[in-house]
Formats: sequence, structure tokens, C-alpha cells
Amino acid sequence: MSANRKALLALCKEVASEFDNWQFINQQFVNRANKGLHWVIYTNFHCRPGFTSFDYDTGVYLPKFTKYMDKVFECKHKNQFTFFEQKLNIRNKSLLKDRWFRHPTPGTFDDKELAKEEIRRWIIQGEAYLQQAWPGAKDDATVLALAKQKEICYQQGAVLVLLAASQGDFDFAKRFYAGETELYPKTNFYGKYHPKLQPKLAELEEQWQREGKLF
Repeated sequence: MSANRKALLALCKEVASEFDNWQFINQQFVNRANKGLHWVIYTNFHCRPGFTSFDYDTGVYLPKFTKYMDKVFECKHKNQFTFFEQKLNIRNKSLLKDRWFRHPTPGTFDDKELAKEEIRRWIIQGEAYLQQAWPGAKDDATVLALAKQKEICYQQGAVLVLLAASQGDFDFAKRFYAGETELYPKTNFYGKYHPKLQPKLAELEEQWQREGKLF
């Protein structure tokens, strides 16, 4: 790990400790709102000689569902997102010139206090956005109800379909694949998972009818 990345991750951890319920874990800010739902802010640092840039994603994480999702899709998600959104408006309002943390020498900051203020801004604005965008979200069922109203979640279609199936809503899964849902993805971030999910839907529906649950 480069000295610049190490210093920046340490600074993120320090700033996160100033906030109730927020932690900096595995290069992500995580708020364990409750056992069923976590808020997540992911910054995706890009380190270059002399500076570090960042992206800015926010999202919700359903711990039990995501473990099941990984099992069905036969993968391991690197980031703790069930559904994510890239918030360019937050990123583009950076307090840092060119959205860069500048490092005069390895492991240092051109303006450490400004860097800390920028990181605080991520948490404050990210939490405010998540609470506004996912009002009342607390578990799989409430996230599903909100996700059905969000175009970005349809773009993450395989995840949305499986979440619906996990709540016994196989009619939604069928309508999604028939192109009959209220929204339909213009792009599909998880298109590669559809071939793994579609053949299993009938089996999953049988399990739901037999057991009343998938996991």
C-alpha cells in the first residue's frame, strides 16, 4: 500500500470516529443503521504520484440478503452494496481543487484540515441523501418497496428481481423479464447474473410455496 493511500485511509478512519454510528471499514464508510440495513458510502480512491482523486457512491446494504445473493449468483461482491447510486453532485461540489487530495511528500497532505473537512462533508451529505432517498428503509421488505420506485435499481435488475423473489413476489420477477414492469433498465450493471438467476426462478418459487422463505 502506498504511503499516500495509507495516510488517507487513516484520516478517513479518524474522521469517521467523530460521528455516531459511522465507521470506516474496508475503505468504506458504514453506518449500521440496524441489523437489517446498513448505509454505505464508498469513495473509490485513485492514487497517483502527488495526488489522490476519488469517486463517490452511496448505497444500502442488506447483510443477510447480500450473502444469499452471492450464493445464487456464485460470486462475491467486493463492495458492501445491495443497491448503489453514484452521486456526482456530491463529488462535484468537493472542497478540494480538482477533487484531488494533494501530497507534497509521500504520506502528507497539502492542507490536512481541509482534507478532514472534505471527508466530514462526505459523511454529512451522504447520510442526509440516504435518509431522503430511502425513507423508512429498515429491512429487505421496506427496501424492496422503495427500490421498485427507483430507476437506478431497475438498472441493477438481477439484484432487484432476486430481492423481490426473496419476499415471495415472483409475479414481479416474471413481469420484469417480460418487459412489463413500471420501469425497465436502460443499462444493466449486473446483466451477467441473469443467466444464473432466470433458470432458478421456478425452483425458487417452488421453495417459497413449500417453505415460505428462500433463506
